[in-house]
Amino acid sequence: MTAEHPTDRAARRTAPDSAVIGVDPAAGIAAAAHLVLARPARLGGTRLVAVDGPSGSGKTSLAVPLAASIAELMGGDVISPQRTGDGRGAPSDRGPSELSSPPVPSDPAARPTIAVVSTDLLATWEHPLDWWPLLQDHLLAPLAAGVAADLPVVRWISGNPRPGGSVHVPPVDVLVLEGVSSGRAAVTDRLTVLVWVEVPDPTQRLERAVGRDGEAMRPFLARWQHDEDAHFRSDGTRGRADVVITPP
Repeated sequence: MTAEHPTDRAARRTAPDSAVIGVDPAAGIAAAAHLVLARPARLGGTRLVAVDGPSGSGKTSLAVPLAASIAELMGGDVISPQRTGDGRGAPSDRGPSELSSPPVPSDPAARPTIAVVSTDLLATWEHPLDWWPLLQDHLLAPLAAGVAADLPVVRWISGNPRPGGSVHVPPVDVLVLEGVSSGRAAVTDRLTVLVWVEVPDPTQRLERAVGRDGEAMRPFLARWQHDEDAHFRSDGTRGRADVVITPP
């Protein structure tokens, strides 16, 4: 039997009574998807799912299949929020909300819809975590009111953020919000499910992030790791998680 990681033991002492702790990605996705269906919407008519945890742990890789699993259980469709107002046509090397997803049917209102939005579209090296008011005012508040949202975002080009127009998110049944601090305490009362994803070894997480963004980004990513560690210690996010996933 594999020994339980110390952080998982700590999480069991503070997590919700129904929390699923220390599972692999496949089991975690299944558990989270079923929780989403079992719980009510708390962001107006939208079920808000946060996928949080340290950088380099695989949140982006998990968010899209989680959305697909929720869609399958609901008999719905994953939709891709669309960028508007950029006009540059330049490709982005980050931004999971723009990953390809199944085509939306001609009458999407007839089926539940699920969207994925990444906080990478807001965070920059200089402002890794203080974008929350922008997300609150331009994404969460409109969706809570049942209207479409237009979220101003950045576009990552060669590891650097540039103005990126906005991302248009129509009213959806489920919003999967993915990224560092997406499950912060400020949104607890509006969350349906909080998923925590963490590779336990910080050195491994840094190497995974460098492998994703390039060696030139190492000093920036190391500083980012320091900033997010301070945030998570203060916020206590992991202790509120409904599902804790430990990738291999």
